[in-house]
Amino acid sequence: MSTYYGNWSTNNGNTFNGRAYIDTNKRRLRKDLRKIASGNLTGPNDVGHWSITDRYDNDILHGTVRW
Repeated sequence: MSTYYGNWSTNNGNTFNGRAYIDTNKRRLRKDLRKIASGNLTGPNDVGHWSITDRYDNDILHGTVRW
């Protein structure tokens, strides 16, 4: 079973600086990262970014969320 690693950040200064979120379900991890990034947006000009990589740090999925 594959393991996926997720991170997020926003352009308003909120950044996840801890350990990566880890999950074996890519769809669930994507949903969680989008929810977390959206929850950290503070205004209509903010943009959140999220990404999922594999254990070799290869980009699997990435995207943005807006307020």
